[in-house]
Amino acid sequence: MYKKILYHLNDLDNSSDDIEASILLSIDGLVIAATLPTGINPDNIGAICAGAFLMGHHTSKECACGVLEQVIIKCAKNQIVISYAGTESILAVIIKPHANFERVFSSLKQSIEKIATVI
Repeated sequence: MYKKILYHLNDLDNSSDDIEASILLSIDGLVIAATLPTGINPDNIGAICAGAFLMGHHTSKECACGVLEQVIIKCAKNQIVISYAGTESILAVIIKPHANFERVFSSLKQSIEKIATVI
């Protein structure tokens, strides 16, 4: 299972020049697979992304905005997009600051569909 998920994450990373890295984790932050650069601790990123996604979920619920689809964190150097990848997992990608969101979101959707068949 791990090898198939890692294959799909690498495929996602290669689907767009705008995607720099990706990580699949459980809702509670346990890392399932990651393609993060050397020097970035996947366990820390997993916990932080899960926390950010949970905060987004609670915010959307309290503001009566409907079901949360994505959390986007915009930083000076890059952006992070966090999305559901099934009912029990989250997919986070690090993308370039001026990324083509339409292409990235399309790649994310396709990758999530592929990962769902493995999990």
